[in-house]
Amino acid sequence: MPNGLVPNIDAPATPVSVRGESPPVLEPPAPEARGVVNRRELERDLREALAAGGFHLHWQPIVNCITGRLLRFEALVRWDRPGTGPVAPATFVPIAEALGLHQQLDLWVLRHALEEAAHWPPAIRVAVNVSALWFHGEDLSRAVEAVLLETGLDPGRLELEVTERVFIGNDVAAKKEFAQLRALGVGVSLDDFGTGFSSLSYLRTIAFDRLKLDRLFIDGLSTCRRTEIITRAVLQLGAGLGMQVCAEGVAHQAQLEILQAYQCDEVQGYLIARPGPMTSEQMAIHQRLDRSSLFLGDTADLGALQATW
Repeated sequence: MPNGLVPNIDAPATPVSVRGESPPVLEPPAPEARGVVNRRELERDLREALAAGGFHLHWQPIVNCITGRLLRFEALVRWDRPGTGPVAPATFVPIAEALGLHQQLDLWVLRHALEEAAHWPPAIRVAVNVSALWFHGEDLSRAVEAVLLETGLDPGRLELEVTERVFIGNDVAAKKEFAQLRALGVGVSLDDFGTGFSSLSYLRTIAFDRLKLDRLFIDGLSTCRRTEIITRAVLQLGAGLGMQVCAEGVAHQAQLEILQAYQCDEVQGYLIARPGPMTSEQMAIHQRLDRSSLFLGDTADLGALQATW
């Protein structure tokens, strides 16, 4: 960044010409300067939202691929920025990590997710995403244990989702944290599998409960033979290692049918249900979907669910 750029962001625009009879033409701020201002404003608003609890949760169901039985819900954090509107998690979550606010954000999500899940039927589990930075020696297991005690949720009903970034930089700390979480009885799944930077070597030493196959592979099903081959190989890998495999981003019936033919364990995506808030009415509709109606082609309950959002 050029020297002097930041101090001059709030200064008035500079006239291009200061002589002559024509009125001065104002030069607009450089795109780089506008970007810095927007980032600073976003950071400020994010800090304020964390201080005020200005987030809410949406939920997306995960079901058995063959029967459609409801298994758990994934908690998805949402932020409606005042004066701007919804901000995508892909935008504000990395900023929270860069500012060192990931613990505060993750604990807000974890606490509120577990508080809601404590009122659900006991058979339904809850999945919560956590930052990979926790696994670099930040004592995630102690924080999770405290929230479990606070909310009274059975540890066996909680599953944490992490990405392959946990293995970048400190394998020893990551493995220690995994062992402590397992000792608590908490499940751990590997999210966005197949899109990270790590090798497969960590699967030799870390017994994940499940692999979540990234939507990148699901998008290519029925249109790309190579994608189908890779997907089948991942499913065979999971079965051989004793790990469940969940296919993310399932949006079309053709994708579901291919995954069923390949004996995929679980599916998640718009074909099942879009993410949305949770009420007792919506939970009841989700439980009706548990009777395989969607998988038999009857989408009446799904339409009723979406009508409540």
